[in-house]
Amino acid sequence: MTFVVTPFRTPVVKLHHYRQVNNMHARHRGALSRDGDGPILAATIYLKQDDCHSETIAQRSFVAQKRMRYVQSAALSILLLTLLACGSLSVPTPQTVNGTWNFELTSSAIGGSSYTGSAHLNQIGNDVTGTVTFTNAPCAASGSLTGTVSGLDVSFQIKEGSQVVTLIGTINSVYSSMSGTYTGPPGGCLNGDHGSWAAGG
Repeated sequence: MTFVVTPFRTPVVKLHHYRQVNNMHARHRGALSRDGDGPILAATIYLKQDDCHSETIAQRSFVAQKRMRYVQSAALSILLLTLLACGSLSVPTPQTVNGTWNFELTSSAIGGSSYTGSAHLNQIGNDVTGTVTFTNAPCAASGSLTGTVSGLDVSFQIKEGSQVVTLIGTINSVYSSMSGTYTGPPGGCLNGDHGSWAAGG
């Protein structure tokens, strides 16, 4: 019996009779004979197309997955380009008090007297340093400043000669103005002066 496989057809087994095929020819063809020179049975097997259907489904699934990966990759590229165009990936520059500030101190202890001046500030992290120049302060013409900025809260110390004035307050969200209260030590030139202060950049 010889098996011949033909794809894409319905499985059907057909038997064929061959006459007087010699043993050598039959063995060469893969045929089977009962006595060597009797009728030889041959079978042809046809395969239906559905038998290869599973292979077709696998191929289609592979193509679909490949297309899906392509679509996902394209969508991700478009999203990244959109974010870059909108500046969403840019890192904002931290706000600082760096620069020159003009300030005014208004005394509550000495009849509403006010003192003006300017300060050049430099901020690194939360720490602030700088120099202060007074226009009409009675105790000093200049001084050194140290302090901190934490969020919108500010705290400065201005050293006038041997005395230190402490300023505490807040700064606005765009870091363009700040204000608060100040106190001086008792005795000496400052003699416990205190009041309010304001500054603009």
